[in-house]
Amino acid sequence: MPVSWAKNANRTAVVAGCVVLWLALVTVLLAFGAGGAMEIAKIHGLRQDGVVTTGVVESSRHSRQNSTATVRYHVAGVEYTESVVGSHSVGRTVAMVYDPDRPSVATSRDELGGKNLALHYLTAVVMSGLGLAALLLGLVWLVPAGSRGDRRARRMRQLAKRRQRLMRRSTRPGSAN
Repeated sequence: MPVSWAKNANRTAVVAGCVVLWLALVTVLLAFGAGGAMEIAKIHGLRQDGVVTTGVVESSRHSRQNSTATVRYHVAGVEYTESVVGSHSVGRTVAMVYDPDRPSVATSRDELGGKNLALHYLTAVVMSGLGLAALLLGLVWLVPAGSRGDRRARRMRQLAKRRQRLMRRSTRPGSAN
C-alpha cells in the first residue's frame, strides 16, 4: 500500500508543478500583452493630444540589440527625463511629445511613427493570443486530468475495500481457503 501512495503523491506533485508553471506562463504572456496595449494607448493619446517641446540628450547607450538615450526636457519650469529608443548623440536636441495633463508621460516624436506602433500592436496581439491559448489549452488539459485522477483514486479505494473484505473473509475461522 505505501508504494501506491508514493506513486500517487509523486503524480500529485508533478501535476501541481505543471499547474504552477502553466499559471506563470499565462501570467507572463498576458502581462506582456497588457504592456503592449498600454504602450498603444499611450502612443494614441500622445498623437491626439500631445504637446511638442525640445529636449536635450543627457546620456546614450548603444548595444547590438538597440540604442537608448536619456532625454531631459522642461515643461512649465519643471524638469523631466525620459528614456527614448534610437541612436542619439549626447547634447543633441530631440523633439519630445508629452501629455499636457501628465508631463511626465512623454516620448520622442520619432517613436510615434508607424514602425513602433506596429511593434506594440504585434506584441499585444501575439502575447495576449498566446496567453489566452495557453489558458484555454491548460483548462482543457487540467479539467479532464483532474476528473481522471478522481476516478482513478475512487477506483483504487474501491479495490482496497474489496481486498480488505476478502482478507477478512479468508481469515475468519471456519472459512474455506
